[in-house]
Amino acid sequence: MKLLTKYSLLLLIAFLTFTFCFAQKSKEKKSGKYDFQGAYFNNRARVKQGLKWGFIDRNNALVVGLKYNEVENFNDGLAKVRKEHFWGLIDTTGREIIPIAFDWVGDFEGDRAKVTRLGQTVFIDRTGKIVGK
Repeated sequence: MKLLTKYSLLLLIAFLTFTFCFAQKSKEKKSGKYDFQGAYFNNRARVKQGLKWGFIDRNNALVVGLKYNEVENFNDGLAKVRKEHFWGLIDTTGREIIPIAFDWVGDFEGDRAKVTRLGQTVFIDRTGKIVGK
């Protein structure tokens, strides 16, 4: 019986040590002002209030209004945003770089990205101009 208690105690200590030492803490959190606040990318963090998303700067100022149904983090100064069923790209000021008119928008590889609209897939440049199929 003593041996069983000793092993049980050792297993409990090992479990607690593992849980305490290796538990991951998320960088994304619920902030006081917003329902959700993500990590910063390109000095912008995505925030959610109710069902709408936008972006704040490091001073917690709302720099892109809460008007999107979905947003992704900024990458190379651009973020994918969705309104209703369509996607586009905005810059860190909230200016639409690629119109919100695509069914899907891929990541830029070099100077072009793959986009899909109405079942047709094409490549666009950073201004939204079609540059290939």
